[in-house]
Formats: sequence, structure tokens, C-alpha cells
Amino acid sequence: MASFDFLILIVYITLMVYVLYRARQSVLDERVSRREEARAGKVMVVPQQDILNAELVRQLEPLNLSDRIQIDLGGSIITEGDRLDRLSLSIQNRTSTYAVFIKWSESTLTDLRSQSRSLARISPNEGLSQNISMVPPQQQFRESLTVWTGDRPLPLLEPVALMSKVDKTPEGEKACAIVLSLSVGLKAVSNSQAKHFIAVSCPIEFRAPSLDEINGGGGKGADLQALLQALNR
Repeated sequence: MASFDFLILIVYITLMVYVLYRARQSVLDERVSRREEARAGKVMVVPQQDILNAELVRQLEPLNLSDRIQIDLGGSIITEGDRLDRLSLSIQNRTSTYAVFIKWSESTLTDLRSQSRSLARISPNEGLSQNISMVPPQQQFRESLTVWTGDRPLPLLEPVALMSKVDKTPEGEKACAIVLSLSVGLKAVSNSQAKHFIAVSCPIEFRAPSLDEINGGGGKGADLQALLQALNR
């Protein structure tokens, strides 16, 4: 009888362990499902600003202008993979002697297929244009840019090609990158002969966002809606 009772106890403990295991596994599966659902279709855009800054310093230092001109692509943002049709940048001209301008027709974006396309600016008055953007001394501007098509904006990247790579990437790891190359000119305001041209590049990486970044938790990212609003401003 004692042996039978012991067998019953073993079976009971085994069943309890199995039930607890299945319950735990169900919770974990639900968390994974929620994580994947929250990340579906979303991509983290990460401009490599440090690389752009280093290029600016290298090319402007011989002109004694390394701390006088800044190009900023902003911080990381989270957006939907099919909404990435434009980027924004700001240029700050701290010089008192030079006008700074961007030649969009000579600036390019190298996409995921390693194909380079020239850029255009998007403005409320001109629409899609390759007209030069100029920043006078002691001024700053912000521009929205996209690839040049001649008549209408197109996505910077093909959503299917982008998401097929991002979806296969673990959280927090780089998936792929494009390269933004800008043709920047400097013209002395007091001397029409004094001109300089530089070409600077900035890799922009893409990866799947983590759940913390989407939720804005742990200090790892802002709220998703705020990021989307910032992208669309």
C-alpha cells in the first residue's frame, strides 16, 4: 500500500510540474507574440552622425572651418517600413564670411541594391526640386529630402526589400545600411573667387527595434507616436 501511495505521489508531482511548465511556456509564447506584433512593419533608422562629423572635420580643418559648419541628420527614429519616403537634415552655418549651399543634383543616396540616385529637396512652395539650398552666414535651415524622380516623390527604399532584411535581424542588431552623400559648397560673401567644394557621406543603418525602444522604456527610446510625429514634421 505504501508503494502505491508513493507512486500516486510521483504521478501527482509529475503532473504538477508539467502543468506549471505549460503555464510558463504559454506566458513566454504570449510575450513573444506581443513582441513580434508590436515590431511588425517597424524599422529603426540610425544615422551614423559620428562618421558624418568626422568627415566634416577632416575636410574643413584645412580651411579653418571645422567647428563653423554643422550638418545634422538627427537621432534615431522608429517608423513604419512603408512610410520611409523622406529624410530631413539641418545645416548650421556659424561662419561670418561664407555662404554654404547644397547641390542636390550632385548629392546621392546609395540604396539597398547599391544603386545611386540623385537627391531632391521637398519644399511647400516649390514641391520637389533640385534647386540649390543656401544657408547665409550665421543662419541655419532644415530641409526634407528624397530621391529625384523629376515629377513626384518616391520612397527612399523599397518597403519589401527593407522589411525582408529587417525582419530577419535580431533585436538591436544592424540589418542593412544606405549611404547619403552630400555635395557641399562654400562661397565667400566678400570675394566671388573664393569657393570651396566638399563631399561628405553618412551611412544610415536600419534594424528591427526592440520592444523597449517601441514602448519608450528603460531610457532606450522615445514614445513611438512622438517619433513618428517628429519624422513627419
